[in-house]
Amino acid sequence: MSSLCVDARLLGSAGIGRLLKNLLPSFSENFSLSLLCYEKDCEELRSYSDRLILMTSPIYSLKEQLELPRKIPSCDLFYAPHFNIPLLPIRAKKRVTTIHDVYHLAHFSELSLPQKLYSRLFYNSALRLSDQVITITEFSRGEIQRFCRVKRARLAVILNGVSQMFQREEQSAKGYLLVVGNIKPHKNLYRLLLAYERANPKEELVIVGEREGFLTQDKRIFALLEKNQALKERVRFTGYLSDRELPPLYSSAKVFLFPSLYEGFGAPPLEAMACGCPVVASNAASIPEVCSDAVEYVDPYDVNSIADGIVRVLSDDKRREELIEKGMARVKKFPIEKCVQGYLEMFQALVNE
Repeated sequence: MSSLCVDARLLGSAGIGRLLKNLLPSFSENFSLSLLCYEKDCEELRSYSDRLILMTSPIYSLKEQLELPRKIPSCDLFYAPHFNIPLLPIRAKKRVTTIHDVYHLAHFSELSLPQKLYSRLFYNSALRLSDQVITITEFSRGEIQRFCRVKRARLAVILNGVSQMFQREEQSAKGYLLVVGNIKPHKNLYRLLLAYERANPKEELVIVGEREGFLTQDKRIFALLEKNQALKERVRFTGYLSDRELPPLYSSAKVFLFPSLYEGFGAPPLEAMACGCPVVASNAASIPEVCSDAVEYVDPYDVNSIADGIVRVLSDDKRREELIEKGMARVKKFPIEKCVQGYLEMFQALVNE
């Protein structure tokens, strides 16, 4: 059996963590699997492998780069699910990296000087040092080509999938507007709050996701809420919730809101669709590619457009039912099994070369 080492340190993050949780069960069945991890994730990861390699250095640090070559074992294949790859030589015969998006390059002017230097170095190194680079939409492939000048053939697109845990659950009431995401600036929560205030629906706004711990965060969000007590009383932050806690929330929401400025894929709208919740979403980046005609599109840079989209879906029962029906059909095009099979076939082809 071929040996595979996976960097699983981002197991707890939203998009990358979700991908890892979907891939690891099949990796454990088809490879001799080793996992780089932090101690906090050991209990969960033991269900996939007993070869856990503890890392102690922070992600995106110099110490990380010194620790990775020492800890990565001799293996047929090393997989990095993010662009923070080891720069120094490692004991892997082949490397694969997933680059989900190039947000840091697309929004380069918003970064600090260290972040700019880090982003350029690691995106380009991931492309140069990897035997295969995976990305998750045609949009992201085009963006990588645009900013990194890499040949199209070097980039394979494997679409993310939606887990079968996301299914419609019958709920007694649908009484809130829902957002699932974090407070990074590109998630556009500041404009969403302004739009929510302008639309003035009777339903409260529930925001699921972590509020702290990000290198970049939109501080305007909390400044706005502190200044506007009436708005603050109608907005509820739940903090982090596990994947298992999300389907009932999606199913009970009246509308799901996704006003993001930039996404490599954007799984939450599909998860909402799978749970029978109509979606109001941004018309930017990869979102139209992923969502097709199954959402109510708005201009994420225009507060009035976002507010109008909210009002349209809340006030028009026929439109809501149409979006629910189209959403249930759209999400069927993203089975998680297809995503997993794409990774397995690529990995097996590489180790057999």
